[in-house]
Amino acid sequence: MADYKGVLPEVFIHFPENTMAVDLNKVMILGRCASDVDVKKIESTGSSVVNFSVATNRRYKNKEGNVIEEAEYHRCVAYGTSADILAKYLHKGKRVYVE
Repeated sequence: MADYKGVLPEVFIHFPENTMAVDLNKVMILGRCASDVDVKKIESTGSSVVNFSVATNRRYKNKEGNVIEEAEYHRCVAYGTSADILAKYLHKGKRVYVE
């Protein structure tokens, strides 16, 4: 087995080759709805699809001491019952939490 000490974070766990490891990627976005929602219906199933974007802000000081504020936009899609609820209540400027 290779020596991973000092190369990887301390939380690294080595799984033997015959063991199945599970990966997890999780994102939490808290920001404001950047545009009005785009609602569409899937004709074959009749369920709703909602497209919207969420803006998040980041503020920091650069080397000169100036405050820099940047916005990042995240495109999101919701289906089914979630889409119906978002279409009813979500609008531009409204605070939203996406997980």
